[in-house]
This record gives sequence, structure tokens and C-alpha cells, in this order.
Amino acid sequence: MTCEKNEPVISDEPVIPPTNQPKEPQESISTDGIINWNNEFIIVGDNNMANIGSNDWNAVTYGNGRYVTVGDSNSAACSIDGINWTATSGFNDLSGICYGNGKFIAVGTGGNVRYSDDGAGWSTVTIPGKRNLRAVCYENGKFVAVGENGVIAYSTDGSNWTAKNVGSNDWNSVCYGNGKFVAVENDGGVAYSTDGINWTAKNVGSNWWYGVCYGNEKFVVVGTDGDVAYSTDGISWTTTTISDAPTIMAVCCGNGKFVAVGRIWNASGYYIRAIYYSTDGINWTSKTMGRGELYGICPVQ
Repeated sequence: MTCEKNEPVISDEPVIPPTNQPKEPQESISTDGIINWNNEFIIVGDNNMANIGSNDWNAVTYGNGRYVTVGDSNSAACSIDGINWTATSGFNDLSGICYGNGKFIAVGTGGNVRYSDDGAGWSTVTIPGKRNLRAVCYENGKFVAVGENGVIAYSTDGSNWTAKNVGSNDWNSVCYGNGKFVAVENDGGVAYSTDGINWTAKNVGSNWWYGVCYGNEKFVVVGTDGDVAYSTDGISWTTTTISDAPTIMAVCCGNGKFVAVGRIWNASGYYIRAIYYSTDGINWTSKTMGRGELYGICPVQ
């Protein structure tokens, strides 16, 4: 199955694979679990997608002329326009994805790393120790993946990986900017590294951090209880809070704004999909989109 563009303590041993105030948003195009928001961002989350399957979609990225999203229930899907999607299956559950060095890299449970040139055909390698991986990014010639129980792994080609422990808490997200990789974890932990190998960690607040991104010359971190932190260098941080105390699962920067996504608990006893947008990472405007939860986001290309 293809998705082609139509023209008009883990060992440090390397692993060899087996083979401005934003405008008020307009109406969104939705395919249940995948949303094209204001024609600026692709957002993924829970609920069934009638034309793909009954999955939660956890992360989405763009590369090689297409969007690729990954999720639970052994699934990935790719799309040229962000509206029509083609699914593949047969994976472990996948939590994070990025594109770099000509490859899509997806990470998930059991220490599995999937890699693909086109987002349709995938190969697999397993990180030793088989710790669950939650997020991955690429920059400065290196893939960096983070996950549970302190695991951080790195690779230059996406196929051969080295893994190590940085602390013992769960790392939830990682990004690159201003010459540094920055990763965030449970219990307020933030770590930075210039090479993806050697890390310095500190606490920034005490709640869980779920997402991090870099844009507009600033790192922005998001998490539970509406907590947000921002930094120009990835070392010194300032915290703020979104007033309705959402749980924010992911954040990205594109089209001159930061956009964060997650959920708010409703008085009727269920979650409401929540979107927050900001030009400075400090002052945020909210938008809700009905029942459900949102997990991942990337800019429309």
C-alpha cells in the first residue's frame, strides 16, 4: 500500500538492526481523529476515523511531501493533503514520529523503532532493554528518542541506535533549537544537551511536562494543570499557567504562532478537546472542539 504524491539501564553498545495575536480560527476540516485546524495545523487525537479505523492517533509529522501520523492499535497513516489518508498496520503501538535525513522515524512500545522512506513501507529495529519510547526528533545530524524509566537513545541514520539512561523518570517529549536538544519528563524535569548524548537535567516546577517545541526564538513546554514554561536558551525557565487548567499533551510552532493541544474535564463527566494558541508562548487564547482528547500536532506545509 503506497502514499505517493501525484504530480500536476540500558547498554551504551550500538544496536544493529536485523534487516501576533492570532486571528480567530475558522472552521476546521475533521475526519474524526484527524483535524485540519484553520488550514494551518494538522491535529490528531482520539475517536474513530471512519475511513481508516478505530484508533487513537498520538503524533503527526510532515516530510517528503506528505503527512504521516502514528497511533495505537498497530497503526500508521499517510496523506498528501492532510485530509485523505491511507493506513498501514502490523506495528506495535506508536507514540512519536519525526522526519529527518530522508526518513520517517516512529517510536513506540517495547523499544521498537520503525523507519521508512515514504511513510508506507516500514522496517524495524529494537532498542536493547525494550523500554517504551514516547517521542523522537531530528536535527543537527542526529535522531534523539526519549521514553520511559530515563531512556534516551540516539542515532545518525535511524537504523543503528545507542541507548542510555538519563535519570529514572519517564521522558515524554524532545525537540531541538538554539543549538540544543531539550527533553521533558514527569515530575517537572527538563534536560538539555548540545549533542544528544550528554545531558544536564533540572526541575522546572513539579507537574508533569508532556510536550516541548522551539520557535520564535523560544522553547515552550506544556503539561498538566495548564502549566507552561518558556525559555530562550533551554537552561533558564519562566513558568506561567493557562487559566482553565487543561492537560496539554503537545505543542508546536508554525505560521508565527505556538499552538498547544490537549483536553479539559467537563462538568458532565467527560473530556473536551482543547486548543490553545499564542504568539509569544506566554499569553494564550483557547478554543474547544467538542468531546474527546487531542494528542499531537504539526504545521500545515
